[in-house]
Amino acid sequence: SNRDAIESWLDVLVSMLNLPSSQRDQVRDELEDHLRSRVDDLLIMGKSESAAIQSAIQELGETAELAKLISSASRTRTPFRRFAMNATFFVLAGSIMTASISMMMPTSTHTNLAMQGEERLVSEAVVSAPERHTFDIEREHVMEVLKEVADAFNLNLNVTDSLFRSKANHVFVGASMAFAGEYTRDEAVEEVQSRIHMYFGDARLEVQGDELVLMTFEEYRRAQVEIRAYPIPSWAISSDDQYQFSLAIEQLLSTKHDLQYATIQPINGSLVVAASPQVHTDLVDMAEQLKVLSQKMLEKNQSRLDEHRALKQRQIDRLKVKYDEAKEAFMNSQRKHGQLVADSAKIDIERTNARNKVARGENYRERVDAMDAEYQSKLAVVQAMINEHRYEVEESKARFERLQQILIDAEADLILTSLDDPALGA
Repeated sequence: SNRDAIESWLDVLVSMLNLPSSQRDQVRDELEDHLRSRVDDLLIMGKSESAAIQSAIQELGETAELAKLISSASRTRTPFRRFAMNATFFVLAGSIMTASISMMMPTSTHTNLAMQGEERLVSEAVVSAPERHTFDIEREHVMEVLKEVADAFNLNLNVTDSLFRSKANHVFVGASMAFAGEYTRDEAVEEVQSRIHMYFGDARLEVQGDELVLMTFEEYRRAQVEIRAYPIPSWAISSDDQYQFSLAIEQLLSTKHDLQYATIQPINGSLVVAASPQVHTDLVDMAEQLKVLSQKMLEKNQSRLDEHRALKQRQIDRLKVKYDEAKEAFMNSQRKHGQLVADSAKIDIERTNARNKVARGENYRERVDAMDAEYQSKLAVVQAMINEHRYEVEESKARFERLQQILIDAEADLILTSLDDPALGA
């Protein structure tokens, strides 16, 4: 049957593997699983079963070359299963590329586009395969090991001045290290870095451009710092609100990150963050949470503003009552003062008229003087009342004017509070 064609091909491939029996069985299981998955994909695309099996096997390439690749992979330091999986990469890649194209293109072009996608992906995978280098360093000075690793991958070794001045450099003096095995550049750097960290502590090995840089851990942490600015939500109006917002962000981030080399500060309506890329990534991921927080704080701030306005309005209402009372008292004082002045003038007129009516004759002067004394006594009483009431008028006027100014200021403050309301601004 057609299904037996896969079994037959696998029998031939496995017989060519230079591997122990257990590893042969593992390779066979892996390849069979992915081959049959690939065949199922091709069947969905409309190929016949025999054509699907033939295409799936052809995509793996020549049997002898594939057997050689898998046998060679088993002799590396990397776990065998990873290389067995890499050997079936092209089957998986073809399946994924074909499935993706089949969902986007007309049915009639599925097969051709899928094969083109597979060929391009295989080509890119072969070109971008990382260079591997075999090391066999029994024991050499640490710096010599670093130099050999750098030379193997065409890198320049650079040791920073800070490391030379650090305690870690004293540990390096006379220290040696063995280093053997086959590695890509990144694997070699990671392996050496792990040993340096284990044995020597405060040092970090990094690839920067065409250099292999050995630096202090503090330099590494500081080099990771990036400065970015984020908008502060609109509810954080006052400087205190903005500070509280930055403090909340710092506390949230500190639950996951060491913020020893990070700074979070509110500056001119923006949250300026100096931190590692990981911190910035998490800060961006917090956007939705910050949005919810912002909405809650906006509602809380709006409630506070409403309460503040209501309080001011109640104060203004009470001021208006007192203002109206003071105004009425001032008007009454003025009216009373005017009445007393009018009474004084009336008494003076009455005295003049009375003097004109006194007949000339015996005891004329005595009678006029007695009448003047009587009117003068009345005028003195009225004048005393006028003088006494003048203080009452001045006091009621001062109270009225003071309450008037307080009321004006309170109403102006209420207007300004409304203008500052972010809801109105929105």
